[in-house]
Amino acid sequence: MAESILARAQKTFSIPGSHQILIDYQEGTNPIYVGVAEKSIPTSAELWLVQKITWDENNNPTMVQSAVGAWDSRTDLGYN
Repeated sequence: MAESILARAQKTFSIPGSHQILIDYQEGTNPIYVGVAEKSIPTSAELWLVQKITWDENNNPTMVQSAVGAWDSRTDLGYN
């Protein structure tokens, strides 16, 4: 079975126990948004590292873009 993009991302950088991860699937089976912040940071604070993942028609990830902002505003952040 293919390794998930999140599993590969976690191998790339270590997420300490003092941080939280949120994942938004947007009604599908593939994660679209992945956010990381310290556990004490509320989702409304503009201190989240958010990644937006684009998938092709075969469910392969084709692009990962990043932005810093509020998790609550993840769909409106300027990704690059």
